[in-house]
Amino acid sequence: MTFPPGLRALNHPEYRRLYLTQLISQTGGWIQAVAQSWLVLQLTGSPLKLGLISTLQFAPVLLFSIVAGAVADRLPKRRVLIASQTTYLCQALALSLLVWTGAAQYWQVCGLALVLGFASVVDQPVRQSFIVELVGREDLGNAIALNSASFNAARIHGLPVPNARGSLLEQIHEGLHFAWRTPLILAVLGILTVVSLCVFNFSVYVPLLARTVLGLGAEGFGFLMASLGVGAVAGALTVATLRQPPLAGIFAIAAIALGGLVGLSTVRHFWTAVPLLFVTGFFGIMVMASCNARLQTETPSELRGRVIGIYVLLSGGVFPIGAFLVGAISERWSVSTAFLCNGTGGLTALGLIALAWRRRRRR
Repeated sequence: MTFPPGLRALNHPEYRRLYLTQLISQTGGWIQAVAQSWLVLQLTGSPLKLGLISTLQFAPVLLFSIVAGAVADRLPKRRVLIASQTTYLCQALALSLLVWTGAAQYWQVCGLALVLGFASVVDQPVRQSFIVELVGREDLGNAIALNSASFNAARIHGLPVPNARGSLLEQIHEGLHFAWRTPLILAVLGILTVVSLCVFNFSVYVPLLARTVLGLGAEGFGFLMASLGVGAVAGALTVATLRQPPLAGIFAIAAIALGGLVGLSTVRHFWTAVPLLFVTGFFGIMVMASCNARLQTETPSELRGRVIGIYVLLSGGVFPIGAFLVGAISERWSVSTAFLCNGTGGLTALGLIALAWRRRRRR
């Protein structure tokens, strides 16, 4: 069968197989993420310790994403993905056994979160840079958007390894130098950093909102996460059906997502939280998918893994900092204050990036 334009990347058989398998994997990943956040609150009752779990989980991404991006340009991507997915499976199985036997303790959850982080730092740049080899540049934007949708709800067999020239450190320097001297890439990375730091701390935000502000149990928390996920899927599918937005459009979308945080700081009722989480998820994932697509289309093939390594660093690597700040602010004041600080702070930073980009264009 032939898929409609909004799903055109699925017309590539190799990508279709990858998409369906990662949909299964990521569904399990989301179930685990939701359960893990609630488990930590049950074990400790501490917003700071909840934030620390997310900090540990994403610390390897912060420390090793650039190296992993260079590795993605050197190794067979299919084999690396098989290894990372096997690690995900073993980590999830270990955590489930601890919970099932009633032996789970906070330090054990911390250790397993760190294992998950090391698997992610390898998996993400390889997976992202693998897509273009399966669908080509023409359908790349659509494939990235569909990947974002599956995350919230060449050939795959025996691809050749790119010819890597120079040492690993030289390749890392080459990727960083390309990003720094390309104004459009630099502006996109700036937007990505702000949104990742301020918006995507939902594994800390939402359980605290559910428990401390709205007084909900596990079912209410799950419903809030579902509304966020529905918004994210809708946003990803919207990106898949539209052309890539210009840079000004990405700035505007990011501003709406950050405005959603300011709105969430005023929430006191369940049915007010649901649409605001939907909107924040919708526009937040639109920013991430648009930034990813723009970076990959503007980057030469031989540098793509390294640039996506920077993308992973900024999309997931700054998360430990944001999660710790959200946990600390929530413990000292409240999660509503954390929403307000991140929303207003992110809007201010976004304005400064837009101003710097405008001045650089004039030069």
